Amino acid sequence: MRTRLSLWPPYPLGFSGGGRRDSGPFPFDRDYRLYARARHGLWHGVRALGLGPGDVVLAPAYHQGAEIEAFVKAGLDCRYYDTDRFLRPESATLDALLSDRVKALHIIHYWGFPQNVRYWRDWCDERGLYLIEDGAQALLSSSSGLPAGARADLAVFCLYKSFGVPDGGVATCSRPIPAPRGRAPIGVGVLARKLGSALAQRNAAMAWLQGKARPLNSADRPFGKFLDGEFELGDPFEPPVRATSLSLPRVVDSRAADRRRENFAAMLESLGHLVPEPFWDLPDGAVPIAFPCEVESPRSLASYLAAYGVDSGFLWPTWHPTLNVDAYPVARRFRERVLALPVHQELSCDDAGRIAEATAAWSVRHPVSAGDSGGV
Repeated sequence: MRTRLSLWPPYPLGFSGGGRRDSGPFPFDRDYRLYARARHGLWHGVRALGLGPGDVVLAPAYHQGAEIEAFVKAGLDCRYYDTDRFLRPESATLDALLSDRVKALHIIHYWGFPQNVRYWRDWCDERGLYLIEDGAQALLSSSSGLPAGARADLAVFCLYKSFGVPDGGVATCSRPIPAPRGRAPIGVGVLARKLGSALAQRNAAMAWLQGKARPLNSADRPFGKFLDGEFELGDPFEPPVRATSLSLPRVVDSRAADRRRENFAAMLESLGHLVPEPFWDLPDGAVPIAFPCEVESPRSLASYLAAYGVDSGFLWPTWHPTLNVDAYPVARRFRERVLALPVHQELSCDDAGRIAEATAAWSVRHPVSAGDSGGV
C-alpha cells in the first residue's frame, strides 16, 4: 500500500504559523473580508466600486468560471481577451477592446506566477479603469517585491488552495465591503477530511481507508463538462465555517512559500521537458500553487499517477457559458493539455521525488513533451 498525496494542502499536522491573523503576510496584514468563497468577495467588491448593469469588465478567456458568474450576477458584461503564450495580457489586445462602457480590467495570477502588477496598475490608471486582481492561486506571490493584489482596487484569494483549511475566500477592496452575516457552521466534516488527507499522506492504511471513501483522480471528467453548481454564486453573505476562522492563525505562514518553491524547483529538474513555456523558470516572487505538465493525454497521466497515490487535476477543464472557447486558442490549449500535480508545502522532499519519478516513468512511455506540442 502507498500513502496518498493530495493536490491541495491537507491540514498541517506539524507545520504551524503560530501567529495572529492580523500579523501574517498580505492580505492578512491589513483590512480584509473573509467569506465562504472568493467569488463572494468579487461580487461584493465590484458593487462597492460602483459597477453594475451596462458596465463592462475585460476578463481573460482562461478562467475558472465562478469569477465570471460573480461579475454576471453583479450585472456586468464580460469582454474576453486571450493572453500571449506566456499567459500574459497584451496591452495592444486590450486597447482594441476598450470602449466607454469598459470600466475594469480583470487579471489572473495563473498557477501562483504573478503578472506584472506595477505595469497593469499604471495601465489602468492611464485609462481610468479599475484593476481587479484574481489571486485565487497566488496567495503569498509577489511581483518586483509587491504582493499580488496589494495595489489592486479589488483583489481576492482562495484559502484552501494555499493552506489546509476547509474553505474561505479573502477579499480586499479600496472601498468598504460588507462583512458576511448569519451563523457559521462548525465545519467538522470538512475539517475531518482535511485531517484525513494529512494522515493519508503519512500512513498507508489511512490512505487505503480514504481511498475507499473518496477515490483519487480529480481529472477524470470530460473536457468542457459542467458540474452541477460549479459556477453558482450562492449566498454572497455566507461566512466561512468556524473551523476555517479558528485555524487561520495556525496554518497561515509565509514560510509555506519557500517550501512550495523548493518542491517546484526539485520537480522542474527532472520534469522540465513536460512543463509549458510560462513555467520554464521560477522567478523571484512566484509561489507555485501546483506543478503544470503539458502532455497529449493528460487523463492518461492522471490515471497513472493515481495508481501511485498521487492526486492531480485540471485548471480548468470548463469555462463560463458566455465564452466561445474556440475563439481563444491559448486558453483552450491550457484547458485541454495541462495537468496540475501537487507541489504544496505539506509535501516532503521524498514526496516530491515520488511524484517526479512516477511522472517521468509515464513520460518515457508517452514521449510527447510540452516542447513538441507546437504551441499557439
